[in-house]
Amino acid sequence: MTRDAESIRAQLDHDLQQPKAVVNYPDNDFISIGQGNHEFNARMCQVAHNDFVYNHTQLPQSSQVLQCESVVNECLARLEGLRKMLVNNKQQKKTTIKAIRRIIIADINSSRNSVQVFEEIAYQSPSVVMLRGLIEQTKQNHKTINRNILDQVRAIVLDMRTRHIRMFEQAAQQTVEAIIIHADKCRVFMAQCRHLAIVEYCAYLWWTKTQKEHYHQKNYYVSALLAEDKGELKRFHPAMAGLSAARPMNVEILVFERSSSEMQSEEEKDECILTYELDEELAAEMLTDEAIQTFEDDERDAKQVWYSHQHQSQEDADADQVWNYWSCPYDEHDYAAQAMA
Repeated sequence: MTRDAESIRAQLDHDLQQPKAVVNYPDNDFISIGQGNHEFNARMCQVAHNDFVYNHTQLPQSSQVLQCESVVNECLARLEGLRKMLVNNKQQKKTTIKAIRRIIIADINSSRNSVQVFEEIAYQSPSVVMLRGLIEQTKQNHKTINRNILDQVRAIVLDMRTRHIRMFEQAAQQTVEAIIIHADKCRVFMAQCRHLAIVEYCAYLWWTKTQKEHYHQKNYYVSALLAEDKGELKRFHPAMAGLSAARPMNVEILVFERSSSEMQSEEEKDECILTYELDEELAAEMLTDEAIQTFEDDERDAKQVWYSHQHQSQEDADADQVWNYWSCPYDEHDYAAQAMA
């Protein structure tokens, strides 16, 4: 049963590492070149999946598999305790009987020395008979204790084989299935975020090109949102992600005018002045090969900037570490620092 429990745990850990159960979002996979809202939602979706996995595999309050595993481990610990009790009971019986037999031999030897009697008579003396009866009583008592312990062992083993091991295995399978389903929904949502980011970028190019009278004011921006979200940017939600994956995306293009006040409160929102439904005709006009190529070129340039920034940040961090080491006053017993100085 210990091997079965270890096998279930090993299989669970292996299944959690398979690609279908993991949502990876590398830092350079999706670089924001527009408003950045959809990229942020995609990154938060990965965080939500990590939280989901943590709650179902690491948090005892909400993890069914941990609760079942805890019951299995508790039963195994009880069995180990009972096994030690059996060993101690057997050892105690042997030790007690040996001690009684030494007393019997000593009593017989003393009787022979004090009075010349036959060996048969010595073995039938009242003290020897009583001690031999005590040996039989000791054997019977320890046998009763052994039987009671084995009764407890049988009850625990029966529960383990019929319920606890099976429940642990089922909980592990259900947990992996739930994580895989959640990961599929996350990947669908992240693909939607990617698509909305492309549509939003291309829609901005189209709107600034066709609405030149508004472009010079630089006070407007374009958003691409799902029609069912009713003009609001929604983050990942498992139930809604499952529903949206089952039907085609209905996208709306919204043009917002930024608020003129510098200190904008949470209640004040930018005003939506225009709304377009992304039908086939508008999509053909917005999502041109040229616009998509521009998006990809800008994104590639953004990735190069990101790479150079990361490289420069690492060099600066290394330089700071070296500078801090040389600038720190060394201890008078730090002979290595004195030698380098």
